[in-house]
Amino acid sequence: MGLPEQQPAEEQVILSDHPHWTTLIQTIVLLVLTVAVAGAAIFFMPDVALRTQIQLAIAVAAVLVALVVSVVPFLRWFATRYQLTEQGLVIREGILSRSVRTIPIGRVNDASHSQRLIERMLGKGTLTVESGGERGLLVLKNVPDVDKWHQQIYRLIDDMADGVRDGR
Repeated sequence: MGLPEQQPAEEQVILSDHPHWTTLIQTIVLLVLTVAVAGAAIFFMPDVALRTQIQLAIAVAAVLVALVVSVVPFLRWFATRYQLTEQGLVIREGILSRSVRTIPIGRVNDASHSQRLIERMLGKGTLTVESGGERGLLVLKNVPDVDKWHQQIYRLIDDMADGVRDGR
């Protein structure tokens, strides 16, 4: 009887977040417009023979449009997660099918971030990570507190370099 296999220690998650909430602004506006247009169409419907059926059809169409323009983008936003662990940067995306991309910290060559004025005021920005390999450039838009992400990536790179220098 062999010894039980030793499980690797859980990776410590340093930062974890969804894209910034402002990515949902267009979705929210479309939802409000859909409800407003449907409500106005139902309320101001002239008296015709099939008024109730037409109002019901408008309501059903509005619900279907609302599902498409708001629920799907919200689920896409909710299913997207950026994580920075001690081992690397992990991006998880997808509602029904899942896509996971991992960039080990040891392969990160450069990281930078940019923020326009409005992005600085909202606390978000674009994080660009360059790594060795065939898919070497990763651009993450709408990263909340992007400066903190950038600093943490370089802290991990420095910690890894110190560990190599110290012989760990």
